[in-house]
Amino acid sequence: LSLLLVATALVDTDAETNTSASVVPCDPCIDRSQVKIGCVHHGIPSQDVFWQLMDSAIAQGAQDMGIDLRYEPIADLTLDPGDESSVEDYMSDRIRNLCSGEDKVSGIFVSLPSPNIVDALNVCREAGIPAIVFNAGFNTAEANGYQFIGQNEYQAGLEAGKGLGKAVVESGQDGTSTFCCINHAPGVGVLTNRCGGFEDGLAGALETVLVYRYTDVHVEPNDCSSFDDAILTNCSPAANENGDWSSVGLYFAGEANHACGVKFLQNYPLAYSVASDVSQDLYLGMNEGLRIVFGIDQQTYLQGYLPSSFLTLASTNDQIVQNDSIETGPKLITETPSDHYQQCKANGYAVCDADGGGAETSASSSLRILPLFTVFNKMSFCILAIISNWLL
Repeated sequence: LSLLLVATALVDTDAETNTSASVVPCDPCIDRSQVKIGCVHHGIPSQDVFWQLMDSAIAQGAQDMGIDLRYEPIADLTLDPGDESSVEDYMSDRIRNLCSGEDKVSGIFVSLPSPNIVDALNVCREAGIPAIVFNAGFNTAEANGYQFIGQNEYQAGLEAGKGLGKAVVESGQDGTSTFCCINHAPGVGVLTNRCGGFEDGLAGALETVLVYRYTDVHVEPNDCSSFDDAILTNCSPAANENGDWSSVGLYFAGEANHACGVKFLQNYPLAYSVASDVSQDLYLGMNEGLRIVFGIDQQTYLQGYLPSSFLTLASTNDQIVQNDSIETGPKLITETPSDHYQQCKANGYAVCDADGGGAETSASSSLRILPLFTVFNKMSFCILAIISNWLL
Protein backbone atom coordinates (compact mmCIF):
# COMPACT_ATOMS: atom_id res chain seq x y z
CA LEU A 1 0.00 0.00 0.00
CA SER A 2 2.85 2.40 0.82
CA LEU A 3 4.36 1.71 -2.61
CA LEU A 4 1.07 2.66 -4.22
CA LEU A 5 0.94 5.95 -2.29
CA VAL A 6 4.47 6.84 -3.36
CA ALA A 7 3.59 6.24 -7.00
CA THR A 8 0.48 8.41 -6.70
CA ALA A 9 2.50 11.23 -5.12
CA LEU A 10 5.04 11.12 -7.93
CA VAL A 11 2.34 11.42 -10.59
CA ASP A 12 0.69 14.37 -8.80
CA THR A 13 4.03 16.20 -8.47
CA ASP A 14 4.70 15.90 -12.20
CA ALA A 15 1.25 17.28 -13.01
CA GLU A 16 1.73 20.29 -10.73
CA THR A 17 5.10 21.10 -12.27
CA ASN A 18 3.71 21.05 -15.81
CA THR A 19 0.70 23.20 -14.94
CA SER A 20 2.84 25.88 -13.33
CA ALA A 21 4.77 26.31 -16.57
CA SER A 22 1.69 27.21 -18.62
CA VAL A 23 -0.51 30.27 -18.92
CA VAL A 24 -3.28 28.11 -20.37
CA PRO A 25 -4.39 25.17 -18.11
CA CYS A 26 -2.78 21.90 -19.18
CA ASP A 27 -4.61 19.26 -17.14
CA PRO A 28 -5.01 16.86 -18.83
CA CYS A 29 -3.72 18.77 -21.87
CA ILE A 30 -3.17 22.26 -23.25
CA ASP A 31 -6.17 23.75 -25.04
CA ARG A 32 -4.49 25.88 -27.69
CA SER A 33 -7.83 27.25 -28.87
CA GLN A 34 -7.61 29.51 -25.80
CA VAL A 35 -4.36 31.03 -27.05
CA LYS A 36 -4.98 34.34 -28.82
CA ILE A 37 -2.19 35.54 -31.13
CA GLY A 38 -2.34 38.95 -32.81
CA CYS A 39 -0.76 39.89 -36.13
CA VAL A 40 -0.31 43.35 -37.62
CA HIS A 41 1.68 44.10 -40.77
CA HIS A 42 1.99 46.83 -43.38
CA GLY A 43 1.47 44.65 -46.47
CA ILE A 44 -1.43 44.93 -48.88
CA PRO A 45 -2.19 41.40 -50.16
CA SER A 46 -4.80 42.60 -52.64
CA GLN A 47 -2.13 44.65 -54.46
CA ASP A 48 1.10 42.73 -53.87
CA VAL A 49 1.72 39.05 -54.68
CA PHE A 50 4.49 38.96 -52.08
CA TRP A 51 1.99 39.53 -49.29
CA GLN A 52 -0.46 37.00 -50.68
CA LEU A 53 2.08 34.26 -49.96
CA MET A 54 2.86 35.81 -46.58
CA ASP A 55 -0.81 35.74 -45.62
CA SER A 56 -1.05 32.08 -46.65
CA ALA A 57 1.83 31.30 -44.29
CA ILE A 58 0.29 33.32 -41.45
CA ALA A 59 -3.02 31.48 -41.79
CA GLN A 60 -1.39 28.03 -42.04
CA GLY A 61 0.90 28.65 -39.07
CA ALA A 62 -2.06 29.63 -36.89
CA GLN A 63 -4.15 26.72 -38.13
CA ASP A 64 -1.42 24.15 -37.49
CA MET A 65 -1.05 25.40 -33.90
CA GLY A 66 -4.82 25.39 -33.37
CA ILE A 67 -4.83 28.93 -31.98
CA ASP A 68 -7.18 31.90 -32.20
CA LEU A 69 -5.55 34.29 -34.72
CA ARG A 70 -6.49 37.97 -34.49
CA TYR A 71 -5.58 39.54 -37.82
CA GLU A 72 -7.20 41.97 -40.27
CA PRO A 73 -5.40 42.78 -43.55
CA ILE A 74 -5.13 46.49 -44.30
CA ALA A 75 -6.85 45.98 -47.66
CA ASP A 76 -10.02 44.89 -45.86
CA LEU A 77 -10.33 48.24 -44.11
CA THR A 78 -11.34 51.74 -45.09
CA LEU A 79 -7.79 53.04 -45.30
CA ASP A 80 -5.60 54.65 -47.93
CA PRO A 81 -2.70 52.17 -48.32
CA GLY A 82 -0.63 54.78 -50.13
CA ASP A 83 -0.61 57.12 -47.14
CA GLU A 84 2.36 56.01 -45.02
CA SER A 85 1.32 57.99 -41.94
CA SER A 86 -2.20 56.58 -42.21
CA VAL A 87 -0.84 53.02 -42.32
CA GLU A 88 1.47 53.69 -39.36
CA ASP A 89 -1.39 55.18 -37.34
CA TYR A 90 -3.64 52.21 -38.11
CA MET A 91 -0.92 49.72 -37.18
CA SER A 92 -0.13 51.54 -33.92
CA ASP A 93 -3.80 51.72 -32.91
CA ARG A 94 -4.38 48.08 -33.80
CA ILE A 95 -1.33 46.92 -31.80
CA ARG A 96 -2.44 48.88 -28.73
CA ASN A 97 -5.96 47.48 -28.94
CA LEU A 98 -4.73 43.91 -29.23
CA CYS A 99 -2.52 44.29 -26.15
CA SER A 100 -5.03 45.94 -23.82
CA GLY A 101 -8.44 45.22 -22.32
CA GLU A 102 -9.92 42.01 -20.99
CA ASP A 103 -9.63 40.24 -24.34
CA LYS A 104 -5.96 41.05 -24.93
CA VAL A 105 -3.82 38.59 -26.87
CA SER A 106 -1.40 36.00 -25.49
CA GLY A 107 1.30 37.07 -27.98
CA ILE A 108 1.71 39.34 -31.00
CA PHE A 109 3.86 39.57 -34.13
CA VAL A 110 4.19 42.71 -36.19
CA SER A 111 6.21 44.18 -39.04
CA LEU A 112 8.00 47.45 -38.38
CA PRO A 113 8.28 49.42 -41.63
CA SER A 114 8.88 52.52 -39.50
CA PRO A 115 10.42 53.13 -36.04
CA ASN A 116 7.32 55.23 -35.30
CA ILE A 117 5.40 52.04 -34.49
CA VAL A 118 7.75 50.92 -31.69
CA ASP A 119 5.96 52.94 -28.99
CA ALA A 120 2.78 50.96 -29.64
CA LEU A 121 4.66 47.65 -29.48
CA ASN A 122 6.17 48.70 -26.16
CA VAL A 123 2.62 48.74 -24.75
CA CYS A 124 2.54 44.97 -25.34
CA ARG A 125 5.89 44.50 -23.63
CA GLU A 126 4.73 46.50 -20.61
CA ALA A 127 1.66 44.27 -20.39
CA GLY A 128 3.90 41.18 -20.29
CA ILE A 129 2.82 40.01 -23.74
CA PRO A 130 5.52 38.25 -25.83
CA ALA A 131 6.17 40.14 -29.08
CA ILE A 132 8.06 39.27 -32.26
CA VAL A 133 8.99 41.53 -35.18
CA PHE A 134 8.84 39.83 -38.58
CA ASN A 135 9.63 40.68 -42.20
CA ALA A 136 10.44 44.38 -41.80
CA GLY A 137 12.36 46.19 -39.09
CA PHE A 138 15.57 44.24 -38.49
CA ASN A 139 17.51 47.26 -37.22
CA THR A 140 14.59 48.68 -35.24
CA ALA A 141 13.93 45.34 -33.56
CA GLU A 142 17.61 44.96 -32.67
CA ALA A 143 17.79 48.48 -31.23
CA ASN A 144 14.72 47.93 -29.06
CA GLY A 145 15.36 44.39 -27.86
CA TYR A 146 12.75 42.50 -29.88
CA GLN A 147 13.31 39.15 -31.53
CA PHE A 148 13.25 39.37 -35.32
CA ILE A 149 12.25 36.73 -37.87
CA GLY A 150 13.17 37.66 -41.42
CA GLN A 151 15.98 38.97 -43.55
CA ASN A 152 18.64 41.59 -42.94
CA GLU A 153 17.70 43.76 -45.91
CA TYR A 154 20.99 45.65 -45.99
CA GLN A 155 22.84 42.32 -46.23
CA ALA A 156 20.54 41.23 -49.08
CA GLY A 157 21.33 44.43 -50.98
CA LEU A 158 25.02 43.99 -50.26
CA GLU A 159 24.96 40.51 -51.81
CA ALA A 160 23.09 41.91 -54.82
CA GLY A 161 25.73 44.59 -55.38
CA LYS A 162 28.66 42.22 -55.01
CA GLY A 163 27.11 39.60 -57.29
CA LEU A 164 25.99 41.97 -60.03
CA GLY A 165 29.28 43.89 -60.01
CA LYS A 166 31.22 40.65 -60.34
CA ALA A 167 29.05 39.49 -63.25
CA VAL A 168 29.61 42.69 -65.23
CA VAL A 169 33.36 42.63 -64.59
CA GLU A 170 33.61 38.97 -65.65
CA SER A 171 31.76 39.80 -68.87
CA GLY A 172 34.86 41.73 -69.97
CA GLN A 173 33.32 45.18 -69.56
CA ASP A 174 36.07 47.80 -69.30
CA GLY A 175 34.27 51.07 -70.01
CA THR A 176 31.81 53.05 -67.92
CA SER A 177 29.11 50.82 -66.44
CA THR A 178 25.70 51.90 -65.16
CA PHE A 179 24.00 50.32 -62.14
CA CYS A 180 20.50 51.07 -60.91
CA CYS A 181 18.48 50.04 -57.89
CA ILE A 182 14.90 49.72 -59.18
CA ASN A 183 12.89 50.91 -56.18
CA HIS A 184 9.09 50.56 -56.17
CA ALA A 185 8.60 51.92 -52.63
CA PRO A 186 10.84 54.95 -52.06
CA GLY A 187 10.98 56.00 -48.42
CA VAL A 188 10.07 52.55 -47.06
CA GLY A 189 12.85 51.30 -44.80
CA VAL A 190 13.11 47.84 -46.37
CA LEU A 191 13.80 49.28 -49.83
CA THR A 192 16.09 52.00 -48.47
CA ASN A 193 18.20 49.35 -46.77
CA ARG A 194 18.29 47.12 -49.85
CA CYS A 195 19.38 49.93 -52.15
CA GLY A 196 21.90 51.16 -49.58
CA GLY A 197 23.41 47.70 -49.30
CA PHE A 198 23.43 47.39 -53.09
CA GLU A 199 25.37 50.62 -53.49
CA ASP A 200 27.93 49.53 -50.87
CA GLY A 201 28.23 46.09 -52.46
CA LEU A 202 29.02 47.67 -55.81
CA ALA A 203 31.66 49.88 -54.23
CA GLY A 204 33.35 46.88 -52.66
CA ALA A 205 33.31 44.88 -55.90
CA LEU A 206 34.14 47.63 -58.40
CA GLU A 207 35.94 50.50 -56.71
CA THR A 208 39.40 49.63 -58.03
CA VAL A 209 38.26 47.62 -61.05
CA LEU A 210 35.68 49.52 -63.07
CA VAL A 211 34.41 53.04 -63.67
CA TYR A 212 30.68 53.12 -62.96
CA ARG A 213 27.76 55.33 -62.07
CA TYR A 214 24.94 54.47 -59.66
CA THR A 215 21.32 55.64 -59.56
CA ASP A 216 18.35 54.86 -57.29
CA VAL A 217 15.38 54.76 -59.68
CA HIS A 218 11.79 55.11 -58.48
CA VAL A 219 9.28 53.11 -60.55
CA GLU A 220 5.57 52.32 -60.73
CA PRO A 221 5.49 48.48 -60.74
CA ASN A 222 1.89 48.17 -61.96
CA ASP A 223 2.44 50.29 -65.09
CA CYS A 224 5.07 48.68 -67.34
CA SER A 225 5.13 51.60 -69.76
CA SER A 226 5.99 54.05 -66.99
CA PHE A 227 8.34 51.46 -65.52
CA ASP A 228 10.28 51.20 -68.80
CA ASP A 229 10.44 54.98 -69.20
CA ALA A 230 11.97 55.39 -65.73
CA ILE A 231 14.72 52.86 -66.49
CA LEU A 232 15.44 54.21 -69.97
CA THR A 233 15.69 57.75 -68.59
CA ASN A 234 18.00 56.88 -65.71
CA CYS A 235 19.84 53.68 -66.61
CA SER A 236 20.57 53.75 -70.35
CA PRO A 237 24.21 52.97 -71.23
CA ALA A 238 26.71 55.77 -70.85
CA ALA A 239 27.31 57.85 -73.98
CA ASN A 240 30.71 56.28 -74.58
CA GLU A 241 29.18 52.78 -74.56
CA ASN A 242 27.30 53.32 -77.84
CA GLY A 243 24.06 51.85 -76.56
CA ASP A 244 25.66 48.62 -75.32
CA TRP A 245 23.30 47.32 -72.60
CA SER A 246 25.88 44.75 -71.47
CA SER A 247 27.40 47.65 -69.52
CA VAL A 248 24.17 48.00 -67.46
CA GLY A 249 23.28 46.21 -64.24
CA LEU A 250 19.77 46.41 -62.77
CA TYR A 251 18.74 45.41 -59.25
CA PHE A 252 15.00 44.74 -59.07
CA ALA A 253 14.60 45.38 -55.37
CA GLY A 254 11.35 43.49 -54.74
CA GLU A 255 8.87 41.00 -56.19
CA ALA A 256 6.54 43.82 -57.19
CA ASN A 257 9.10 44.71 -59.87
CA HIS A 258 9.45 41.25 -61.38
CA ALA A 259 6.65 41.24 -63.97
CA CYS A 260 7.61 44.55 -65.58
CA GLY A 261 11.31 43.90 -64.94
CA VAL A 262 11.37 40.63 -66.89
CA LYS A 263 9.46 42.26 -69.76
CA PHE A 264 12.06 45.01 -69.82
CA LEU A 265 14.89 42.45 -69.94
CA GLN A 266 13.17 40.68 -72.83
CA ASN A 267 13.44 43.94 -74.80
CA TYR A 268 17.02 44.60 -73.62
CA PRO A 269 18.46 41.08 -73.21
CA LEU A 270 22.10 42.20 -72.96
CA ALA A 271 21.50 43.89 -69.60
CA TYR A 272 22.53 42.09 -66.41
CA SER A 273 20.26 41.89 -63.39
CA VAL A 274 19.68 40.48 -59.92
CA ALA A 275 16.42 40.55 -58.00
CA SER A 276 15.20 40.52 -54.43
CA ASP A 277 12.57 37.81 -53.90
CA VAL A 278 11.70 35.02 -56.32
CA SER A 279 8.59 34.52 -58.44
CA GLN A 280 7.15 32.73 -61.44
CA ASP A 281 8.02 35.79 -63.55
CA LEU A 282 11.64 35.64 -62.44
CA TYR A 283 11.85 31.90 -63.13
CA LEU A 284 10.40 32.53 -66.60
CA GLY A 285 13.19 35.02 -67.31
CA MET A 286 15.83 32.59 -66.07
CA ASN A 287 14.45 29.81 -68.25
CA GLU A 288 14.57 32.10 -71.28
CA GLY A 289 18.28 32.62 -70.75
CA LEU A 290 18.04 36.28 -69.74
CA ARG A 291 21.05 37.58 -67.86
CA ILE A 292 19.51 37.22 -64.41
CA VAL A 293 22.48 36.40 -62.18
CA PHE A 294 20.36 35.31 -59.22
CA GLY A 295 17.22 35.95 -57.24
CA ILE A 296 17.37 36.55 -53.49
CA ASP A 297 14.91 34.33 -51.65
CA GLN A 298 14.10 35.71 -48.21
CA GLN A 299 11.94 32.60 -47.62
CA THR A 300 8.77 34.54 -46.99
CA TYR A 301 6.77 31.54 -45.90
CA LEU A 302 9.02 30.95 -42.90
CA GLN A 303 8.55 34.57 -41.83
CA GLY A 304 4.77 34.26 -41.75
CA TYR A 305 4.60 30.69 -40.44
CA LEU A 306 7.06 30.61 -37.53
CA PRO A 307 5.76 33.41 -35.26
CA SER A 308 2.57 31.55 -34.32
CA SER A 309 4.63 28.54 -33.21
CA PHE A 310 7.12 30.63 -31.26
CA LEU A 311 4.49 32.74 -29.51
CA THR A 312 2.20 29.82 -28.72
CA LEU A 313 5.02 27.91 -27.03
CA ALA A 314 6.08 31.06 -25.18
CA SER A 315 2.52 31.39 -23.86
CA THR A 316 1.78 27.77 -23.01
CA ASN A 317 5.22 26.28 -22.27
CA ASP A 318 7.15 29.36 -21.14
CA GLN A 319 9.85 28.30 -23.63
CA ILE A 320 11.42 30.99 -25.81
CA VAL A 321 14.04 30.72 -28.54
CA GLN A 322 17.02 32.73 -27.31
CA ASN A 323 18.36 34.02 -30.64
CA ASP A 324 17.93 37.76 -31.16
CA SER A 325 17.19 37.14 -34.83
CA ILE A 326 16.10 34.16 -36.93
CA GLU A 327 17.44 35.03 -40.37
CA THR A 328 15.44 33.48 -43.21
CA GLY A 329 17.58 35.05 -45.94
CA PRO A 330 19.33 36.05 -48.08
CA LYS A 331 19.31 32.73 -49.93
CA LEU A 332 20.71 33.12 -53.45
CA ILE A 333 18.80 31.29 -56.20
CA THR A 334 21.00 30.94 -59.30
CA GLU A 335 18.77 28.62 -61.34
CA THR A 336 15.10 27.77 -61.57
CA PRO A 337 13.88 25.18 -59.08
CA SER A 338 11.97 22.04 -60.03
CA ASP A 339 8.45 22.17 -61.47
CA HIS A 340 7.26 20.50 -58.27
CA TYR A 341 8.66 23.30 -56.11
CA GLN A 342 7.28 26.00 -58.38
CA GLN A 343 3.83 24.41 -58.24
CA CYS A 344 3.90 24.31 -54.45
CA LYS A 345 4.90 27.96 -54.27
CA ALA A 346 2.27 28.98 -56.81
CA ASN A 347 -0.33 27.24 -54.61
CA GLY A 348 0.86 29.18 -51.58
CA TYR A 349 2.11 25.85 -50.14
CA ALA A 350 -1.52 24.91 -49.45
CA VAL A 351 -1.78 21.93 -47.10
CA CYS A 352 -4.16 19.06 -47.82
CA ASP A 353 -6.84 18.12 -45.31
CA ALA A 354 -6.61 14.97 -43.23
CA ASP A 355 -8.13 12.88 -46.05
CA GLY A 356 -5.51 14.06 -48.55
CA GLY A 357 -8.02 16.18 -50.42
CA GLY A 358 -8.24 19.94 -50.79
CA ALA A 359 -6.58 22.52 -48.60
CA GLU A 360 -7.49 22.54 -44.94
CA THR A 361 -9.97 25.17 -43.85
CA SER A 362 -10.01 24.64 -40.10
CA ALA A 363 -7.60 23.47 -37.46
CA SER A 364 -8.02 20.00 -36.02
CA SER A 365 -7.88 21.35 -32.48
CA SER A 366 -10.25 18.69 -31.14
CA LEU A 367 -7.57 16.00 -31.49
CA ARG A 368 -5.65 15.60 -28.26
CA ILE A 369 -2.77 13.14 -27.85
CA LEU A 370 -1.48 12.53 -24.33
CA PRO A 371 2.29 12.85 -23.97
CA LEU A 372 4.21 9.58 -23.71
CA PHE A 373 5.36 10.28 -20.15
CA THR A 374 1.72 10.72 -19.05
CA VAL A 375 0.76 7.37 -20.58
CA PHE A 376 3.77 5.75 -18.89
CA ASN A 377 2.84 7.20 -15.50
CA LYS A 378 -0.72 5.93 -15.81
CA MET A 379 0.52 2.45 -16.85
CA SER A 380 2.98 2.43 -13.93
CA PHE A 381 0.19 3.35 -11.56
CA CYS A 382 -1.92 0.41 -12.73
CA ILE A 383 0.98 -2.07 -12.56
CA LEU A 384 1.93 -0.95 -9.05
CA ALA A 385 -1.67 -1.27 -7.92
CA ILE A 386 -1.82 -4.88 -9.18
CA ILE A 387 1.48 -5.75 -7.47
CA SER A 388 0.33 -4.18 -4.19
CA ASN A 389 -2.96 -6.09 -4.23
CA TRP A 390 -1.07 -9.33 -4.97
CA LEU A 391 1.33 -8.73 -2.07
CA LEU A 392 -1.55 -8.05 0.31
